[in-house]
Amino acid sequence: MLASPIQSSDPWLALPTSLRSLLAPVLAPETDVLAAEKATSVLAHHHYENFSVISLLLPRHLRQDFCNIYAFCRVADDLGDETGNTDQSRADSLEMLDEFKRQTHGCYAGDPGSALFTALRHTVKRHDIPIEPFLDLIDAFEQDQRVRRFDTFAQVVDYCRRSADPVGRLVLYLCGYSDEQRQRLSDRTCTALQLVNFWQDVRRDLIERDRIYLPRESLEKFGVTEDQLRRQIHEGKCDENYRNLIQFECDRVAKIFDEGDALLPLLRPDVRRQIKLFASGGRAVLRAIVGQNFDTITRRPKVSKWQKARLIGSSLVKRDNTPVNDWMQHSYDYCRHITRTQARNFYYGLKLLPEPRRSAMFAIYAFMRLTDDIADDSAAGPLQDRLAALESWRRQTHAAIAGQPSAGDIWPAFSQTVRRYRVPTLVFDEVIAGQEQDLASPVFESFEQLETYCYRVAGVVGLASIYIWGFEGGDATEILALHRGTAFQLTNILRDLREDLQRGRVYLPGEDLRKFNLTIDDLRNGTGQFESFMRFQIERAESYYARSAALESFIERDSRPTLVAMTRIYHGLLGKIARAPRRALVRRVSLSVPAKIAIAWSAVRAGKMQA
Repeated sequence: MLASPIQSSDPWLALPTSLRSLLAPVLAPETDVLAAEKATSVLAHHHYENFSVISLLLPRHLRQDFCNIYAFCRVADDLGDETGNTDQSRADSLEMLDEFKRQTHGCYAGDPGSALFTALRHTVKRHDIPIEPFLDLIDAFEQDQRVRRFDTFAQVVDYCRRSADPVGRLVLYLCGYSDEQRQRLSDRTCTALQLVNFWQDVRRDLIERDRIYLPRESLEKFGVTEDQLRRQIHEGKCDENYRNLIQFECDRVAKIFDEGDALLPLLRPDVRRQIKLFASGGRAVLRAIVGQNFDTITRRPKVSKWQKARLIGSSLVKRDNTPVNDWMQHSYDYCRHITRTQARNFYYGLKLLPEPRRSAMFAIYAFMRLTDDIADDSAAGPLQDRLAALESWRRQTHAAIAGQPSAGDIWPAFSQTVRRYRVPTLVFDEVIAGQEQDLASPVFESFEQLETYCYRVAGVVGLASIYIWGFEGGDATEILALHRGTAFQLTNILRDLREDLQRGRVYLPGEDLRKFNLTIDDLRNGTGQFESFMRFQIERAESYYARSAALESFIERDSRPTLVAMTRIYHGLLGKIARAPRRALVRRVSLSVPAKIAIAWSAVRAGKMQA
């Protein structure tokens, strides 16, 4: 059954009675997901006359999510626009929008509070949608209560950035796109749609809402005043100055639509036809304005039902074979290939992650691997050349984090991942600093020095990982992740002892060698107190596994199997070394593929038992 009606104590009483009745099922408390989704679906089909046919163009698995997103946008818009046009009504709108914002934050904090947010929370989690587009929309509707005139076109466009562009970005998130390039192009289409709606509704906005979206600079340019607008509306006449003004603004909108068209080749065909329909609808309104000789004062230009049917029918039956630009998919495939071929221990664990987190972790690992390769590539030339290459890599990293990825296979996926999951920039700066330290062939005299190195090359990898996996506990959990990363790196150092010695590198502290009266030759040959020394190092690594033992309980459930599997694999390597320390001098210690598969399978079962 649907949610119960709004109660007298609820904050939505300022809404008109008919609208309050319509919105009651989605605004009332509801924790049952199926009932909540039923409420958003009913609202979408009842409150938007074109939704039934437009939803036919959506992939079936996205239709409910689209209903949930639409319900949020519809309710936010109604809270801002449907209470009236008085000081009190605007104050009521601000109060309701503030409550709506509070519930939006609650949705992301795990406390949905109403049917709408119960349904929306599942959409947000399924598609890893950030909170910002929702907050931007609410901010725009709050601005509507305070700002009713605009001085410049730039101010109008900025309003569109918050009132329209977030809708396009939300649709892209549903369709699996979150890269900056597609979002920027989507913004152009959404801004154009909002602007053409403004020019279509000049009369209604002024009379019903006391709003003028035509910027003052344009009004002055064509000699149009607010008094003249009101007089022409009252007299039912449209003068030449107004027509010239609207023609000027429509020409600007047409150019913005053209810019947004560059998005279409970057979309899958099943998504492209939906986005194309929205843009085509906006262009149809432009044609209707032109058909009235730019008179939007005496009557509102409309797209006829026949024209709408023609647009929708064309989208349903016309095949669009424009090739999809797969640069982002290629980038993720490249990162997956690097992970599969270069990090088999990581790969078995990461395969347990759900998408898109799995691909995000491939992108993070690929970055770490390629950074390490720059430092290790002796063929790249002398030390100074490799340091210069790392500095160039740092600049490219910062550009990608800023949403301006350089040319190169890794950068689109890396940029999207870091921005989507808000991985701290510090992580990548420290990774590069760790490789610069490696190039200096460091000698670690104390464990404190080695611990700093482990933090840079592995601890921060653990930190990046929990941002992608999702976690609770704040700083305390971050410290646990740093400890787990250090545990992995100490295990790596013992596993790679033979290879590192062959390369002339010793990552074990000098103070420990002296403590056990060992020389480098003793390490190579396994003589002297080698085994006692190794057991001391193993116990230290074990202490970091123990310090981070609580980490799994703070990670989101669907990511825990990956962390469990990776930890069991690395801990298993440490256990194998502990059983025969001299084995590390003979060959690189590893687990068999069947052992890794068994660990992965047991991790999945453990995760299901915890759920």
